[in-house]
Amino acid sequence: MIFGNNLFRKSVKKAESSDMLIAEMQKIGFTHLLIRYDPFNRWVGEQFNDKEKEMLKAIFKNNLNQLFSQSGCGLFKLK
Repeated sequence: MIFGNNLFRKSVKKAESSDMLIAEMQKIGFTHLLIRYDPFNRWVGEQFNDKEKEMLKAIFKNNLNQLFSQSGCGLFKLK
């Protein structure tokens, strides 16, 4: 279990595509993401450029399954 966002941020910055990001996350050992939506969306807006934001949208759409969502939090599993 990894708390914080530094490793995730570095993975996004390093990746050149959504496929590369998923591969990097799997290599590190990511299996799930637990996200508080409002702070996460603010953080994404502050940390990433437009290309990186589009990459994140793509992985949420194509590579993550939402397992649970309640009270502004979501649990996602990498496919």
